[in-house]
Amino acid sequence: MLQLITSNSTRGSMRDMLNTFTDGFVGSTASAGIPLDIIETPEAYLVSASVPGFTREQLSVELEKNVLTIGATVDGAQVDPTECSCEEDGQPPDSCCVIRKERFTSSATRTVKLPATVNVDEISASLLNGVLSLVVPKSDEPTPRRLPID
Repeated sequence: MLQLITSNSTRGSMRDMLNTFTDGFVGSTASAGIPLDIIETPEAYLVSASVPGFTREQLSVELEKNVLTIGATVDGAQVDPTECSCEEDGQPPDSCCVIRKERFTSSATRTVKLPATVNVDEISASLLNGVLSLVVPKSDEPTPRRLPID
């Protein structure tokens, strides 16, 4: 006897759709660009972003209205055929050609909305072994106060 087992394919696609809405942290963009971890402590947010191969000059960090944006830009090396070493091989310089060019200009950004107000003046950043580490201190939340009505 043959038994037909059906699967509900919409369940998996619905789960995928819902996962893209949350993306691990409320208000963040897709993680295709710069993968990161965010840890919340009572005093600060600790952000670690994987940026292997990037230098400090190629990275940017911006914070505006509790939205943290990390950017990385790399300029691919331009290959100049006139700089080939064909003359060393006894060939004329115009006989050189680029065989493969895989380095290119590229950029990536990651934007995350932080859930609490932060102290912009106290943010610190460091880059070590391809990991950008940020310490984003929380600011003191103003205590609500009651206003008298005249």
